[in-house]
Amino acid sequence: MASLEQLQEAIETTEGKTPREILEAFIPKGKKVGGIPLVDITFGHGLFLSNINHPLATSSLDNWKPYDIAVALFAFTRSSKELTRLIREDELEDSLYEFLDGIPMDEVEQSSATLIAHYFGSMKTIVPMDAPEGVKAQKKTRSVGS
Repeated sequence: MASLEQLQEAIETTEGKTPREILEAFIPKGKKVGGIPLVDITFGHGLFLSNINHPLATSSLDNWKPYDIAVALFAFTRSSKELTRLIREDELEDSLYEFLDGIPMDEVEQSSATLIAHYFGSMKTIVPMDAPEGVKAQKKTRSVGS
């Protein structure tokens, strides 16, 4: 339990901060799996997972196979730019197995929940792009002078 002095200090250091800044101060950054830091998920990561039909991309969240965990861990520890380069240069599979060779299975066996949370947590600000019910999209017209 926090002391009165600690609470007073927390109030003073959060004054004028946005709710997001306050949350980021209290939520630990840098999620890890098996001691390996995970990167921020980008749209490129989503495309990569979609292209390989990964369970995260198909919302198949139960009964992951060890390979599914391995691919997600591999993808979430490097940038999507690096993943693209590995695919382009036909080095993805070799790089994946080299990466996995240094990770004891017992360190990642139970990590699917962390990887799922990391992936879907990155989408917390995504909103549907559908028009509200009963509202029709505006018809495109040529602008004057075109």
